[in-house]
Amino acid sequence: MAADDPDDELEFDEDEYEGEYEDEDAGDLDAEGDEDVLGDDIDQDELDFDDDFDEKPPVSKKKKIILIGAGSFFGLLLIALGAIIFLGHGGVDEETATEALRPAGALAIPPKNRMKTGRELRRADSNKLRPRAGGNAALRPPKTSSAGPVGTPGSKPKLTRAPDGPATSTGSRDSQNDTQSDGENASESDTAPHPATARRRTNLASAAPPTTQVIGARIVPGAGLTVPSVTADSYRAISMQPKSEALAAPNQDLMETIEGRVVPKVGGQGEKAWQTYARPFKVSPQKARISLVIRGLGLSRNTTLAAINQLPASVSLVFSPYTRGLEQWAGLARGAGHETLLSLPMEPVDFPSSDPGPLALMTDLKGEENIARLNQIMDLSQAFVGFVQNMGSRFAKSEAALQPVLEYVRDRGLMYVDDGKVKGGLGTELANSLLLPNARGDMIIDDDASGSQIAANLRELERIAKEKQVAVGIGEALPATVLQISRWVGTLPGKNIDLAPITGVANVPAPPPPPETQSQ
Repeated sequence: MAADDPDDELEFDEDEYEGEYEDEDAGDLDAEGDEDVLGDDIDQDELDFDDDFDEKPPVSKKKKIILIGAGSFFGLLLIALGAIIFLGHGGVDEETATEALRPAGALAIPPKNRMKTGRELRRADSNKLRPRAGGNAALRPPKTSSAGPVGTPGSKPKLTRAPDGPATSTGSRDSQNDTQSDGENASESDTAPHPATARRRTNLASAAPPTTQVIGARIVPGAGLTVPSVTADSYRAISMQPKSEALAAPNQDLMETIEGRVVPKVGGQGEKAWQTYARPFKVSPQKARISLVIRGLGLSRNTTLAAINQLPASVSLVFSPYTRGLEQWAGLARGAGHETLLSLPMEPVDFPSSDPGPLALMTDLKGEENIARLNQIMDLSQAFVGFVQNMGSRFAKSEAALQPVLEYVRDRGLMYVDDGKVKGGLGTELANSLLLPNARGDMIIDDDASGSQIAANLRELERIAKEKQVAVGIGEALPATVLQISRWVGTLPGKNIDLAPITGVANVPAPPPPPETQSQ
């Protein structure tokens, strides 16, 4: 019977059981955790535990997200670092990297294999220079090398006269930045400003640029033609001259002090400085004589040393009054056998555009002021033979200004050399009338500073000497000039010509004969 079936008693509603279990026995389970609630009679296989244990705890998903995110981050970081390294090093050339590391104020000097040669610079500048006006009528910048000619032999700049007078004289072309004190160096040229600028230049805007281009030369607007200084390497290929006997040392008996300055004087027995300190020379009536005068010395160490050591001792040397330590340089020259003279700066027609310096003789100064400047110049050396005119296209044409100066030079026992550059200059005429020993330049041998032209000028001097018996050439110690002279002197013995110092060709005017006494 159903009522008596024991299995019927075991049937129960699971939901009801679970509810009762939860309601009534939850507390007991919590309190008595060791009690077996289900007992052995419950079929545990019928219980469903999947829903409770298949789902993993939320904390595991967070860890997985964190790991994935971290991995992505580090991956992107590695890619970024690689890109930075590639772009920062491999993608930039060495020059850019070097520029980035170079200090802002450093001078970038290209390597030798990338530096332009002189010819390249000349070609690059030629188009820039042609349309501009600059340089002076007779300005010729120096060669920076002693080898080979520059430009076409015989080609010369077209002269353009200044509006208020004839073309002025010219002089040195090499830079003055080797040995000079600032603000004291004067140019050896009528066209050059005071050498405190450390460069030779001209300010005559009306003059055409030289047709012969010089390597490294530049025409600077408002400054004229400028060239780099001459280096010692320019003279390295030129042989040294044989040692010569030193000239006479300064003689105290031929000096006196005037207003604190030591100046030459005529000795008690009539001894004169221009004879006492002259290089010994014996005139041969059968031979012509040529004298070479090299001026502009003392302003550049390299050119001065080259003139002293690499030119024949018979070549006379002229020092600028703006030379630092002038007497030391002059003493070195006399020790090598060279006669020494001083350059006498004079006012040019285009002053102040062309500045002869603070010691220059000026037409608007009183006679005693010019004499005071002359004393200041003479005080710089103690054993020189005389003066060489420098510039003076205005002063040398003023008899009132020039005559007192030449009289004073005569009274000091010195000689005077007119460089022959000033058209209408009165130097030689006044010197002869004043019985002042003098000489006059026949030509400037390195007006065109190319080797071939200098050689041609020396041959022209030979012609003049054979015609007049004497000739005087004036130049500067440019590398090409020194080289050509050193070669040329070796040819003179076979030409019946002597190379004489400037005192050996001096014109010594004789006093006029006394008037005849009328017979009683």
